Amino acid sequence: MENQEKLKKLEKEVSFKFSKSSKAKGSSLEARQVKVTLKWNVLDSKLFDEDEKKKIINYFQTHAADKIDKEGEIVIYSKRTGSQKLNRQYALEKLKRLIKEALKPSKTRQPIQVSPKWHEARIKEKKIVSEKKRLRKKISQEDLEKEL
Repeated sequence: MENQEKLKKLEKEVSFKFSKSSKAKGSSLEARQVKVTLKWNVLDSKLFDEDEKKKIINYFQTHAADKIDKEGEIVIYSKRTGSQKLNRQYALEKLKRLIKEALKPSKTRQPIQVSPKWHEARIKEKKIVSEKKRLRKKISQEDLEKEL
């Protein structure tokens, strides 16, 4: 199954909880439950295979550690608007975006080819800088006697 299809079916596996928002938008928001808490357990998911689950968990642990717990449950909050429906959509979109990012194949590092000429120039520059720094040092009595 392609990732796009999996993400469409994801809504069936997530659970939503609604609570009162703490936004300062007046008393009308305090009376309604517009804050959305989306919960999804990666390990219990039937949409993704074990390899994909590992990638998702690893991504969340490294890039969004505050959104995943030790049991593999991802928690996303949304209180962006005064609408429960829109906040639900925003939370779901955020989860889908993070999963897409987690399943994106990682780029392999391409080592650069350093020419011998460049390497020689670098060493020469380092020696010049080193000599400058050596000349800045205070000369001790012992060093002065050694040079004479």
